[in-house]
Amino acid sequence: MNFKKLFLPSGLILAIAAALLVAVPQGAIEVLSPLKGWLVIIIFLINGYQTRLRDAPRSPRFVGAFVFAAMLTLIGAPWLGRGVGDLLGMSSVMALGLIVMSSVPSTLSSGIVLTDVAGGNTLWALILTIGLNVLGVFTVPFMLAWCLQATDVEVSSSKLLIKLALWVLAPFLIGGFSRRLLGDRQLIPALKYIPSTCVILTVWISCIAQRGQLLSLRPATLALIAAAAMTIHLLLMLACLGASFPLRLKPDERRALMFLGSQKTLPVALGVLAALGTNVGAGVIVCIVFHFLQLITDSFIASKMAAAKKVTS
Repeated sequence: MNFKKLFLPSGLILAIAAALLVAVPQGAIEVLSPLKGWLVIIIFLINGYQTRLRDAPRSPRFVGAFVFAAMLTLIGAPWLGRGVGDLLGMSSVMALGLIVMSSVPSTLSSGIVLTDVAGGNTLWALILTIGLNVLGVFTVPFMLAWCLQATDVEVSSSKLLIKLALWVLAPFLIGGFSRRLLGDRQLIPALKYIPSTCVILTVWISCIAQRGQLLSLRPATLALIAAAAMTIHLLLMLACLGASFPLRLKPDERRALMFLGSQKTLPVALGVLAALGTNVGAGVIVCIVFHFLQLITDSFIASKMAAAKKVTS
């Protein structure tokens, strides 16, 4: 596995370790916290610049896979998160974090990296990532409003929609338009690490803000969060695997659907929690643990897929 593939998982581990080991003054945390929204904007600005929609796959298999992934991860997953939270008796704030994480679209860079590691179709992974995240701008506010009915959390769908449009959709469109203005020039290789770096910084900022709660996390609470996160993630992955056969996907296409249809993006989830403006400390911890566990689990799965592909090739 080369440096590019190790950059994101290694960076996330270092970010969490640094946040737990080194205390940051409260004044610095207050300065850094508003940067999370800007980091999401930068991610989609770069992704928009890198994406050439004319290269997007148009086969019936891809269309079917995209429709299935959108219905599963943007419509079905929020209700799955609500059900798992209720089943495990999670507190309202922890359940909020689980529902938010279940509602957001696929990861911004790790899903593409892991698809590549597993020998999957990276073009499919890229277009699924962009398509689901752009579509998620319109689904997340309303799915949260529906799933959080009969709870003590109020969600303004219109305000959340505007914020997500400004953080996700607008930067993506600006990035794509900028590439046309610059004559379709590609980014220099070093700049391609910017999205992963932004994800790492987002995790670090979130962890330093919740350092006290993370350090005081009881094993039983951590086990509860882990059980909820893994239940949702693995059920989504199994659903993608099962759907890949009636959709007649090739093995590399199946791998792309499995990772992008089951993973959830941490920066957007944290942005949604910040936009809700409620006391969401425990919810942030749920999102961080969810993201870390899905990354570790899928890194293992991707490495096994890569090894199996070498044996059969």
